[in-house]
Amino acid sequence: MNNKISLTVYTTSHMVVDFSCFYVLMGMFSNTVKDLITISLGFLIYNIIAFGIQMFIGYFVDKHSIQHSKVAIIGCFIVLLGLLLAFSSLNLTPWMALVFCAFGNASFHIGGGINSLVYADGKMARGGIFVSSGAIGVALGTLAGKSLLPFWLPEIMLLACSLAIYVLCRSERGNYLHYNYDTTPKTGSFNRCISDKIIIYLCLISIIVRSFVGFEIPITWKTTTFLFILPSLCAFGGKFAGGILADKFGAKNVGVSSLLISIPFLCFFNNNIILCVVGLVLFNITMSITLWGVAMQLPNQLGFAFGLTTLALLVGNMPTFFFKLPEMLISIVLPIFIIISAICILYAIENKKRRGYYVKEIHDLSKKLSL
Repeated sequence: MNNKISLTVYTTSHMVVDFSCFYVLMGMFSNTVKDLITISLGFLIYNIIAFGIQMFIGYFVDKHSIQHSKVAIIGCFIVLLGLLLAFSSLNLTPWMALVFCAFGNASFHIGGGINSLVYADGKMARGGIFVSSGAIGVALGTLAGKSLLPFWLPEIMLLACSLAIYVLCRSERGNYLHYNYDTTPKTGSFNRCISDKIIIYLCLISIIVRSFVGFEIPITWKTTTFLFILPSLCAFGGKFAGGILADKFGAKNVGVSSLLISIPFLCFFNNNIILCVVGLVLFNITMSITLWGVAMQLPNQLGFAFGLTTLALLVGNMPTFFFKLPEMLISIVLPIFIIISAICILYAIENKKRRGYYVKEIHDLSKKLSL
């Protein structure tokens, strides 16, 4: 029961954090800067900070055994500070608000990401559910920023999430799940025929390719508010269901088949709303599988593992800021890339179900648990 409450709190908080960040980006930042090239640069810098530094934050948190709830709460408050800077009367540069939101977002993701992995009980569902809500937060935050929703609303939401995480942490004081920092890769790989490092590389390549393809898919039918947020709903649905399906039917089966089946829907019928929606859901299913593929090789470095996957997302996303694939190449290049992503999963992931891979150590009250 406590695990379900914890998942609900962190998943909701993830949505609120992403909502708040994009509320600032699409509201104050875009309205203040106005120049499209500068706005694009701002989004690039936001992505570099929010996704690129998670690996370093995770490494630091793992090495010093910092409780993940503290990191998540700190992230919420940094984003809250970004909101205050964005809408204060001090006329500060909008870049300060952007940077604070990006740093806060990165910190929260590591705290919540560790929670989603350390309490997963050897399954993939929890990681997918936690990450999925971010897509909803981004879409709603974009709409709220454009409509100039009262800025105090996301502030109250962030404070409520921080309080919920704090109360949750206090209630788990005597039942703290702990893992020790260790740079030595562990046995128990998904695919015993290849090394742990190669599995990590294959999973990261799959994420990089998927990230690039996801931003290159031409979606021309976002003409209404509902259709604008529909791709985000698809991403949410795919990520949410991906881990659940993988636990039930096998990670390799689900991951490879979902990517291959998505090809015609995304690359040849993307102008059809219904078919494209099906493709987007299928395309996002592998998120939890690749996250778990990396985490399984670094069970005592979960923050670092989570950060590696977000760095891969950044690497795949960055080229789209500088060029777009010519329309004539989309139906050729994107299918090839999706097949590459599927091949990486085919060789890195097994269908074997694993439970209780992480060792649970029950600890008494300690200073590490105090906030």
